Amino acid sequence: MEAAVVSSVVGAVVTKLHKMIEDDSMLRVDLKKSLHDIKKEMQMMTKAIVMYGESKDHWPWILELQELAYDTEDCLDIFEEKAACEAGVPWYRRKLHQLRTVNIRTQFARELKVLKQRVLEAFGRRDRYIGSNTLSAPVELGASSKFTSYTPESELVGITKPKAELLELLGEEEKPRRVVSILGPRGIGKTTLARVVYDDTCVKSQFPCRAWVVASQHRGDKEILKEILRQVKVSSSSDADLGEDLNMHLQTNTRYLIVIDDMQTSLLDTIGSYFSSNGRIIVTTNMQSIANSCSTNGGYIYRMEALNKEDSKALLLKIVLGDVTKSPSPHFEEGSESILKKCEGLPLGIVNIANYLKEQGPEKITVASCKNMCRNLGSRMHSNDALARMKKVLIHSYDNLPSHDLKTCLLSVSIYPKDQPIKRKSLVRRWLAEGFAVKVVSCKDNDVACEHFEGLINRSIIQPVDICNSVGVKTCRLHGIMLDFIVHKSACENFITLIHNDEIITNKSSDCAVRRLSLHKPNEEGGKAVMGIDISQIRSLTIFEHTGQALVDFRKCKLLRVLDLENCKELTDCDLDSICKLLQLKYLSLRGTDVSRLPKEIAKLLHLGTLDIRGTRVNMLPKEVLNLPELTHLFGKFELSCELGRAATRGNSQSLFLGDSKLQTLAGFLIGESQTFQKILLGMKKLRKVKILAESTPNSVITELLVYSLKKKFIGANPLDSLSVDFGDHSIDFLDSLDACCALTSIKLHGNLTRLPTFITSLHGLLKLHLVSTGLDSEVLSTLQNLHLLIYLKLVEDRLEFGNGSFNVEKEGFQSLQRLCIQAQKLPQMSIAEGAMQHLYSLQLICADISGVHEDEIKHLEGLKEITLAPTVGAGTRRSWEAAVKQHRNRPVIMD
Repeated sequence: MEAAVVSSVVGAVVTKLHKMIEDDSMLRVDLKKSLHDIKKEMQMMTKAIVMYGESKDHWPWILELQELAYDTEDCLDIFEEKAACEAGVPWYRRKLHQLRTVNIRTQFARELKVLKQRVLEAFGRRDRYIGSNTLSAPVELGASSKFTSYTPESELVGITKPKAELLELLGEEEKPRRVVSILGPRGIGKTTLARVVYDDTCVKSQFPCRAWVVASQHRGDKEILKEILRQVKVSSSSDADLGEDLNMHLQTNTRYLIVIDDMQTSLLDTIGSYFSSNGRIIVTTNMQSIANSCSTNGGYIYRMEALNKEDSKALLLKIVLGDVTKSPSPHFEEGSESILKKCEGLPLGIVNIANYLKEQGPEKITVASCKNMCRNLGSRMHSNDALARMKKVLIHSYDNLPSHDLKTCLLSVSIYPKDQPIKRKSLVRRWLAEGFAVKVVSCKDNDVACEHFEGLINRSIIQPVDICNSVGVKTCRLHGIMLDFIVHKSACENFITLIHNDEIITNKSSDCAVRRLSLHKPNEEGGKAVMGIDISQIRSLTIFEHTGQALVDFRKCKLLRVLDLENCKELTDCDLDSICKLLQLKYLSLRGTDVSRLPKEIAKLLHLGTLDIRGTRVNMLPKEVLNLPELTHLFGKFELSCELGRAATRGNSQSLFLGDSKLQTLAGFLIGESQTFQKILLGMKKLRKVKILAESTPNSVITELLVYSLKKKFIGANPLDSLSVDFGDHSIDFLDSLDACCALTSIKLHGNLTRLPTFITSLHGLLKLHLVSTGLDSEVLSTLQNLHLLIYLKLVEDRLEFGNGSFNVEKEGFQSLQRLCIQAQKLPQMSIAEGAMQHLYSLQLICADISGVHEDEIKHLEGLKEITLAPTVGAGTRRSWEAAVKQHRNRPVIMD
């Protein structure tokens, strides 16, 4: 049983217990003592989980502790809901409230006693039937690398092109030494490529001094240096002289080649100085940060790509049939399509599945058997020896995650269907709602959650799908094979119950309660399966694109924290009445549904932190929404009713905002004839991100009020950080009245401008700027290069006239710019002076006609790593750019 999930839950319970104990107003003396006892038990439980969590003998016991932790947290939340006293009331009302809730507190005391007894019984069962000294065998260092097999080059498929590219990089004459980092997820063939190049005859003659070391099989820098010295046949007098001895030997040789396989730490930062300038180093790693670290000072990152469909099929047939001249049977020919789709070009998956099919024998390979194998790959990995290596690689990727919280975050991705792009921001907010990202000293919860996401991206476990230049990864996904592994693991550990069409994936051998339920387009049979599930204890419910009648009676889900109903078209306003009774709800997404109103009863959702109503028919926001005490992020496209303005005016905003509003994101509200927005903007003290929309041109009174309100929000203790204005085809020239004295770091404007607002060019702290259909000439936009801290710029123009101008970047222009995107029908004449945009690493030219810039212009962009061209760019133009990047010192990648 994996300790990550239960450790995460227990940690959340301990935090709640500590908070509850500190709040004397809610507790009697006996209750406080009981809570102290439970807290101590939970803290001891955490230590026991860390000690025994990886022992298979303890799995049933760990699962029991997990259920106990869930029940304890539910008990605490229900008590807090029923017994909490309204904040800020006089002392006599607090005393009266205590008298009224005597029965609730008495019942709570009984439940705590039962929970404490369950803890004692759980530890007693472990001691009686398992024993407290049973531990798993320690994991051997470098265990993952023991399963690396080196296939002769003649038997490999799809290796010719990457080998030629890597040889070309090694052969370039360049000093100081060049480090080539081969980057990609585990199982994609990094080590195989490095081995093929290392064993190449020409490489052996070109680099007579060679060594191959697997970093994960050695403890520390000294052990790695010793292994390199052993292979180059050099003895060292002492450990202190290892580096110097290696350096002297390498300098006396003509050229050297060192391969460091499976690097997981910044090893070259400590031993890199010992490698002289007359050689090459190849590093293989699945970590982006390691590759970045190695690629400084003339290094290069070679990103491994998956096999194309043709090579994937050739590899599959070669292993299964043994003879490439044999033709597959019609069943295998058709069945292979599902296998290739599942593997997505990952050599590890293709080889292991091919070996599995080979063991079955050709007579058992049918279309149905291939589809069945793909459908149940997660469980087969744990029961079939032919798939053992694939399982070990996936387990190693999971076990190497540095924290229990990070493992829990990865398991949570199992709720998503295979072909469903995962929105980064939504995923992070879900983690926060479920308590998977717990803050540490001096860090906010949101920062920790974002670090977890970046950690999974960095390790090549989660794959980027859509990269938004302003925020990095916008959507992502799991590789199909990794997803199968995670789904199976999550189900076995009772982390999720998943229903896909009519298939139920759950831990059938466990009688534990269902805690998280995910429905993937359930059909009629799947709907019946849902009816048979006890949903009274679920804390997360996600339904993907269900178009039929409601499958779940929301009234039964009283412990629900996360409810995601995106694109469930049949969701009705009546369903919302039931949803508003889910008092523990922290995350609610109604995005893309057909709901048309938010009931006033939404005021009961006192814990709601995220509300997403984008793409719904809700066009008027009730005041109860902005009155929610924990609401932090609000998304939609709605008007602010006059009732909101009257509520704010009557009580100097206090009748609208009970205490300090926590709202940070308001994206976005429509500007109309009402002046309500002024009261809202000025009343929200913690507001950091605002999106303002208009469907018609507002009158001068409204725009003047908007400018006044924004000026007020630009100053103060918590000024606006991000501003988005979307007026479509209407004028936004009123923005020229804004002051430059503000703390804005991000601006997005969509609307007509006759001139560039002066406050923008004076914002020296501006980091991100996105201009859409402003009608400004490219010469005017060139003046943005004086924004020396700007790191991201996107210009979108659909006017043909835009391409007739010029966009000239002078020396020292755009000093900090890292990403530049120009999207238009025709690119304007573009010149880049030497010394300009020295930090630019991503250049996106999304234009059918890019004749306005010559490919040689990129030679001045020393940091350039990737270029994106529109798919409509002509073949001749693309070939010219491909030739140009080969002459660039970084060899930037060209993408569509």
